[in-house]
Amino acid sequence: MTVERTVSTPLPKLAPVASILRRHRLHRHDALGPDHESLPVPVHGPEGLRIVRMLAPTRLDPETTKRFVKPPSYLVAARADSGTFAEARAVSSAAFELSDAPDLELGELVLVADLSDRVATLCTLLDAVLPSFAAGPAAPLVPVQRAAIEARDAFFALAETPLVPYYRALGKRFFAFLDRAATAK
Repeated sequence: MTVERTVSTPLPKLAPVASILRRHRLHRHDALGPDHESLPVPVHGPEGLRIVRMLAPTRLDPETTKRFVKPPSYLVAARADSGTFAEARAVSSAAFELSDAPDLELGELVLVADLSDRVATLCTLLDAVLPSFAAGPAAPLVPVQRAAIEARDAFFALAETPLVPYYRALGKRFFAFLDRAATAK
């Protein structure tokens, strides 16, 4: 009689997303100036999973006090395993397979109420799903199903409407993972 043994690969240990965001802010303000910081987007990179934020220039209309956002001009990334800085690089809309001119105002930047509390909740949800995402296609999805649904809903409830096409392009693999996990059986 042969007994099949399933070897389960342990999920990777990752730094808490909230602590990574604090480190991002330090690098951003030191090096790149006061652009709008996007929500964190998990992206597979050369050294493994990264937490990436887009930095997008804004313009304040002095008459209406509305703030308008332009296409992202920088990406800032940290390694998800250690939380250490990975890179900051200039980008254009072509990096997202979009064709917006750099000076194009994409739309008004409207931020939700109690943003910092809601971002903290999103970070907690990301912490719950990122080990499975980092582990790749063989990772079990059912255990993270509830967190995946909540993370997807929370992300797009917070996402700045003019930047949604950029989020979708940057996080294509991550959002596909959330969709798969949300419908896992």
